[in-house]
Parts: sequence; C-alpha cells; structure tokens
Amino acid sequence: MALGLGGFVFLLYLNQVGLPDFLKKPLLNQLHARGLDLYFSRLRLRWTRGIVAEDVNLGQAAEPLGPQLFIDEAEVRLNHAALLRFKLKVDALILRKGRFCYPLPGKPGSRATQFNLEDMGAELWFLPDDRWEIRRLDAQCLQSKIEIVGS
Repeated sequence: MALGLGGFVFLLYLNQVGLPDFLKKPLLNQLHARGLDLYFSRLRLRWTRGIVAEDVNLGQAAEPLGPQLFIDEAEVRLNHAALLRFKLKVDALILRKGRFCYPLPGKPGSRATQFNLEDMGAELWFLPDDRWEIRRLDAQCLQSKIEIVGS
C-alpha cells in the first residue's frame, strides 16, 4: 500500500513540478544525438500524452539574428519496447502551436524583414541511419495554409 502511494505521489510530482535533472539529462542527450538542442521552461509528465516540454525555443543563442523556432508544447514520444528494457529511445517529437521566424537579408539601413510561419504543428519522427521524417507539418503563412510532408 505504501509503495503504491509513494509511486502515485512521485507521478503527481512529475506532473506538477516537472522531471528532475537525473531524468531530463538522458532525454536531452538522446535528442542532442539526433541533432536537436531543446531549450524549454519546463519538462513534465502529462497523464495522457507522456513527457511534454513547455515554452520551447530552438535557435542559436550566439546568433540572435538567425532563424528561430518557438513552440508552446513539444510532446516527446518514447519507444515503449526500449523502455521495457530500461533503455531510453526517442521515437518522435510532436510540436504544437509553433512559430518560425527567419530574418531576410535587406539593404543596409533599411527596415529588417522576416519570413514567418505561424500556428505551426508538426510530427517529426526519428528513423534509423540518422534520417528524420516529417509526417505532418502545417502552418499559416501570408494568410495561406501550408502543409508539408517529407523525409
């Protein structure tokens, strides 16, 4: 009984407070190995969706004028078969409510312009041999809807 209550309290902690560093670090290392460095405000366990990163920013900190990707939520899909063997393997990222900003080169002294994708959602799946598959990417751009798939 006490073990079950302790497990419930731990899951409640992961949901409300977030994942502790000893759980975050292997997950971030796995994503880094796939070529992604995530910066986020909180990484926590959601009851129905698993691990979710909130207020995600993908971009180069040293290059503030470079492309930037802001995402309200990024759901981390883990491989359940690997988890049963106590191994961590990220299968996919599901992105919700994103915004992509790409500065466009202009004439010196002119007002800077940028290319924006708004209200973006995507499914990014990690395949063997360092391949990525975009199963769905949709966004709004210049009052038009864009849908992209590819690998």
